[in-house]
Amino acid sequence: MLDKNREKAKLEAELRMMVTFRQRIESGLAKPVAPLNVMLSQYYLNPTEFCKLFNERTCMYVDGIPFTAICKKGLRAKEFKLIINFPLLSFLLQSMYVGPRRRFLDGFQLFDLIRLHSSFHQYTLRKSAQIIFGTLNGMRFKRIRLQN
Repeated sequence: MLDKNREKAKLEAELRMMVTFRQRIESGLAKPVAPLNVMLSQYYLNPTEFCKLFNERTCMYVDGIPFTAICKKGLRAKEFKLIINFPLLSFLLQSMYVGPRRRFLDGFQLFDLIRLHSSFHQYTLRKSAQIIFGTLNGMRFKRIRLQN
């Protein structure tokens, strides 16, 4: 009798215990193969279900943009919560780096990135611009040109 109560309490404790893990996955390219398959199986997740959900949520973006997927779930629970973070600004800015000698950024694309960033994070345009220009400064970009 005591062993059954102890095992029941242990099982309830495992269900309440939360597991959180992060993985950087490229949009639209999540596949239930190694190494992602191994990592998801370790947390008792169905890899095909996870990949299908991730690919559905990132299908509106160009394939290959790296997103950080954060997964939260109970240790033995079957359901999970998938949170997808905004892609790295440094990656997006480097992919926008255009020009004849790769020395200029297109200002219109930069403004679209500011709008996208502000809508994703619910920031004001000013705060998103400060964050993006701070990232540009850290990457040592010096020139931005508006193309007609």
